[in-house]
Amino acid sequence: MLNDEEKKIINKFASDILRQAGGNFPPAFLEQMKEMLQFKLALNEESDRGCALMAASFIDIRIKQLIEKQFIKDKCTNELLASSGPIGTFSNRINIAFSLALIPAGMRRDLHILRKIRNDFAHDSSPISFETHHIKSRCFELKYAGKERRNLTARDCFNHAMLAIDGSICVSIIETPKKKAILDVDFEKRENMYSELQDRIKF
Repeated sequence: MLNDEEKKIINKFASDILRQAGGNFPPAFLEQMKEMLQFKLALNEESDRGCALMAASFIDIRIKQLIEKQFIKDKCTNELLASSGPIGTFSNRINIAFSLALIPAGMRRDLHILRKIRNDFAHDSSPISFETHHIKSRCFELKYAGKERRNLTARDCFNHAMLAIDGSICVSIIETPKKKAILDVDFEKRENMYSELQDRIKF
C-alpha cells in the first residue's frame, strides 16, 4: 500500500507529465496516469509472489473496466461481470475482450501467459520466484516486454510487459465510448405509421 506522501508525489508527477506534454487532457486521463504510476511502484515493492498475484488482479480489473464500456449500465451487466457470473473469471474476460475486438491477439496471448504465471505462484507453496525455470521461461515469452526482453531479468521482463499492457488498456478505456441502452419501441406510434402507410398505398 502507498502512503499519503507517495500518493502526493505520484499525483504531482502525473500532472507534470501531462502539462509538459501540452494539450487539454480529460480528467479521466490524469486519473489513469496516476493509477499506472501507482501500479508501477507497487510492482517494484512486492515480493515475486506478491508481484505476480497483484499484477494479475490489477490487469483483471482493467479488462473488466474495458468490457464494461461495451455494456449498458444495468443490474444485468453487474451479474454478468460478477466473480460468479459467466464473465467473472480472468480467462473468460480475456477471451471476451478479444472476441469483441477490444484487445489484439498478441495481448490476449500475453494475458493468458500472465494467468498461467499467476496460477504458478498461487498454487505452489514452495519458495518459487521469477527465476524458477518454468516461470522464467513464461516471462520471456511475454512479447509486450519488448524486443530486448532477453537482456532483462525475468522479473523486469514481467514488469515491463505488465506496464505496457496496462498502458494500452488504459488508452482503450478512455477512448471507448460507453454503450447506451436502446429505447423501447413505441408500438402505438408504429401502428399509427403502419395504418397511415396502408391508407396511402390503397388504390
